[in-house]
Amino acid sequence: MISSILDVDPGTLNNLRYLKVVACMETSFLLSMNQPASDAPAILAALESLHLQLMNELFVICPKLLPVGSLHKLKFLKLQSCKRMWVAITATLLQRLLSLEEVEVTWCKQMSSIFDLGNISSENQQFLLSNLRIIKLNGLESLRTIWRRGGVKPLPPSV
Repeated sequence: MISSILDVDPGTLNNLRYLKVVACMETSFLLSMNQPASDAPAILAALESLHLQLMNELFVICPKLLPVGSLHKLKFLKLQSCKRMWVAITATLLQRLLSLEEVEVTWCKQMSSIFDLGNISSENQQFLLSNLRIIKLNGLESLRTIWRRGGVKPLPPSV
């Protein structure tokens, strides 16, 4: 079982431009780091498109801050039928998604907010989302807000 994509050697994925992960039923986090972001190399630095589908146990994409340069070219994020996710993009992940242009979230049963802005200042929020052009949402029965401030639910004890 792969508990996170980083269970695979991250260096082999740095030139990857497109990643689609389907039906990894027991994966709780796509990216989870054991070492501080300041000590680690960039992860998925060239990735432009990320599509996660039928990830039944996925809570968040990344529970902690990623190293500088990680996911900095990501333009398109699609989350589809990830039934346990409660937020699409956490504040720590948002700080690395400087090129994000489009977000599509569909049929995620527990999704209560799309962006968790945490304690990011208003000035920095505008800078971080300056390339965002399209947000597509469908079938999100628990959605309460698109922009949430103040942090997400506590993560499971294994993080």
